[in-house]
Amino acid sequence: MPKIVETRIMNFSAKEIYDLVIDVENYSEFLPWCKSAHISKHISESNIQAELLINFKNIFEKYTSDVVFLQKSSTEYFVEAKAIKGPFKSLINQWKIIEIDHKKTQVEFFLEFEFNSILLSKMLGTIFSLATQKMMNSFEQRAIALYKSHH
Repeated sequence: MPKIVETRIMNFSAKEIYDLVIDVENYSEFLPWCKSAHISKHISESNIQAELLINFKNIFEKYTSDVVFLQKSSTEYFVEAKAIKGPFKSLINQWKIIEIDHKKTQVEFFLEFEFNSILLSKMLGTIFSLATQKMMNSFEQRAIALYKSHH
C-alpha cells in the first residue's frame, strides 16, 4: 500500500494551519487536482463527512471521507480523514499539527491509500502519489496567501 509521510516546519501558528486543513470546502481553490469539495454531513462538532471530486489526467473520481478533527490543546491539533465511499479500498490521511512557538509549527502529514481496482492502481497510483507529495506545498502556499499580511 503506497504510503507518504512528510514533516515540515511552517512559519504559522498551529491554529492557522489547522483552520486550513479543516476548511474542506475551499480545497478546490488551492489543491490542483481537487475539482470540488463539500461537506455532505455534519455528524458532530468534531466529525463531518466530505465529498471530493478529483481529476487526475482527465480521470474523474468522486469519494467520500469521514473526517474527525480534534484540538488536543491550544497548540496541538489532529485531523484524520478516512475514505468511506469511492475508488479507494483504503485511504487514511492524518495531520498532526504541533505549535513550536506562536509563529512556528511542526506539521506532520501522513497518507496511506489503496485503490479498489487494479486498473485504477495502474492508471492512477503513481500520479496520486506524486500529487499527494505536493499537498504539503499546496497547504503552505495557501497559508502564505491567506496569512502573510498578519505575519
